[in-house]
Amino acid sequence: MEGRVTRIGLITTSLLRERRQFLVFNSLFSKQITVVKSRSGWRAMTSKIFVPNEDMEKIGEICEDITIMLKSRDNVFLGRSGVQPYCYLTEFRKSFAELTYGCSIKQETGDEEELFSAEQRDINAQCVAIILKHRATSVDLSN
Repeated sequence: MEGRVTRIGLITTSLLRERRQFLVFNSLFSKQITVVKSRSGWRAMTSKIFVPNEDMEKIGEICEDITIMLKSRDNVFLGRSGVQPYCYLTEFRKSFAELTYGCSIKQETGDEEELFSAEQRDINAQCVAIILKHRATSVDLSN
C-alpha cells in the first residue's frame, strides 16, 4: 500500500492516498519491506511468472539467468539498503511452476510512476525472453 503518512499511533498508522484515509495495522510494516519514497533513491519491484512443468528441469538455469539480467541493468540499485535482485521458485502446481523475481529500481526525475512502469514492463519482457531462450513451451505473465 502506498500513501502519505498522516498519523502514527501505537496500534495503527493513518495513510492518505488519493484524498482517502486508510488505517493500517502497524504489524503489517514488520512483515513487509517499507520504503520511504521521499528519502529513498530506489523503489522495490516484484513480479511473478509461470513456467509449464514440462520445463521444470530448466528452472534453476532460468532463475540464475533472470537474476544475472536484473543485476546487469543500469536502473537496478545494487546498494546495501535496497532489495538485491532475486529470482526463485515460489510455488509448484500440477501444470505449472511459479517464479517470483524482484529488485530495487533507481528513482529518476520526471514522471516517476511512468518511468517505473516502463522499467518494469521491460524487465518482464526480458524475463519472458529468457524463458523462451530455454525453450519453455509457453509463458504466462501476471502482476
